[in-house]
Amino acid sequence: MTEANKVWDLGATTKTIIVLFGLLALVACGCSRSNNYSLSEAGKLLEEGRLDQASKILEQRLKLEPDNKDALLLRARVRDRSDDLDLALDDYNQVLERDPNLLDVLEARGRLKIKMGDYKGALEDLNKVLQEGNKSAYLVSSVGLACFFTKDFDQARKLFDESQKIDEKHEGAYFGRAAIDIEEKNYQAAIQELDSLLSFHPKNAQALFRRGFAYLKASDPKKALADFDMALELDPDLKEIYWYRAETNRVLGLPQKALADYEKAEAADPNDPILYLNQGTVLMAMGRYPEALEKLTHSIVLDPENPLPFINRAVLQFDTGNLLASLSDLNKAIELRGDDSQLLIRRAYIFKLMARGDRAMSDLDTALASDPGNHQALLLRGSLYFSEPQLERAIKDLDEAIRQTPDDPSPYQILAEALLRKGDRKSALEKAELALKKDSSYVPAYITIGDIQRSDLNYDQAVEAYSRALSIDANNFEARIKRAKLYVELRDFPEALDDLDCAVNVNPYSGEVYALRSQCYDALGDQEKAQQDSWRARVFVNR
Repeated sequence: MTEANKVWDLGATTKTIIVLFGLLALVACGCSRSNNYSLSEAGKLLEEGRLDQASKILEQRLKLEPDNKDALLLRARVRDRSDDLDLALDDYNQVLERDPNLLDVLEARGRLKIKMGDYKGALEDLNKVLQEGNKSAYLVSSVGLACFFTKDFDQARKLFDESQKIDEKHEGAYFGRAAIDIEEKNYQAAIQELDSLLSFHPKNAQALFRRGFAYLKASDPKKALADFDMALELDPDLKEIYWYRAETNRVLGLPQKALADYEKAEAADPNDPILYLNQGTVLMAMGRYPEALEKLTHSIVLDPENPLPFINRAVLQFDTGNLLASLSDLNKAIELRGDDSQLLIRRAYIFKLMARGDRAMSDLDTALASDPGNHQALLLRGSLYFSEPQLERAIKDLDEAIRQTPDDPSPYQILAEALLRKGDRKSALEKAELALKKDSSYVPAYITIGDIQRSDLNYDQAVEAYSRALSIDANNFEARIKRAKLYVELRDFPEALDDLDCAVNVNPYSGEVYALRSQCYDALGDQEKAQQDSWRARVFVNR
């Protein structure tokens, strides 16, 4: 439900609405009872929830009497409870063909149609019962439920209110209004409805579950967690809670607990693609990439039309350095979602890294056509322009990015680089210093200032700028190697070696680092180490 993050909201509301009314469709309806012992026994087994045994008795009876209306009705109820919905509907239809005036059967069929998603048919059946003057609170709220699923919220709310007038403590009224409030994103109102219900029934696990969901959506995860815990304590069979409690633990920064709950949810519903998507997202955040990849891939297998697992897997592949796989997943996500500007920008960045500036520019132009003020697209296109170089176009895009987000240091810093390439070092320095006014710890700005000072032959100021960058981020490869190069230029080879040793620890595959270090060893008279690094530089020349 997780942003994800979003990832984390995709499908959550619909799933919850179904949960909210799951029990309503299972309440037993009245039926005419046969005096025959076998039918009485089957009815007793049904009430006890021993559905398989009840079904066997009824099948035997119907073999002897295929037209026995009472046996057909009991079997319909057993099939309804067992979620054999099509078969249950067939049995209800047979009963009503024999006697169309059985209002309790018509009502049961109407509720079954709600479960099957036939809301129009449900309203036809249930309204017929209402027209006969049989206005129980449960019947009225069932009609309200059918209206709810047809998105007729105003009529649904009126019916839920009417059911409460018939029975002040009728659960369906409170659950129904809470569901409407959640659908309309009025989470506090939903919480108040469920508070009222819990004042009547403080140990109602379903009400606690639903209030927990409302708290979660209202960004109050601690209260949500307390409600979910209490609901599970009251009813351990409410396994769908694990899905939402996992989301709550994720929001609270408790990934291990989230994963434990996801595993329990997976045991209850092993074919839920969103479950595997969320598991993969949590595992990604924990750096457990192979497990995350497995979960995201499984989500795709279960639902290949959902772009979200492709997007998250693209991020994972990018983070682990597999650009081609990341690009493939982004292509699929864009195919499914259309020209989504954020996805186009992600793909453009990969094209830039792959030296496909033409493809990157095409994606960015498309993104900016639909979202002209997109800050990220303007920044990336600006950097592409001065890489090509088309400095004037770069400066234009970067000026627009600054106008769009004046408090972001990044466009000032990139604009400083563009101005430096243009030879306007004074303006470049002003922009880099503006970036630091926006964020005094913004490392790229210190590196750019170092470059500017070095180009002006102000070596002490350049060393100071690179050193400031490294004091904030000791593993910054760019700052480390630029200071090393400056030390080599100043013939301070011991200082350069210190930086290059650190750079090797950050990136042991850089040919440039080994070439510089070979130069230092050679200047210091250590020919053996110079030759070793010279050989490494050739091996890693393209890294």
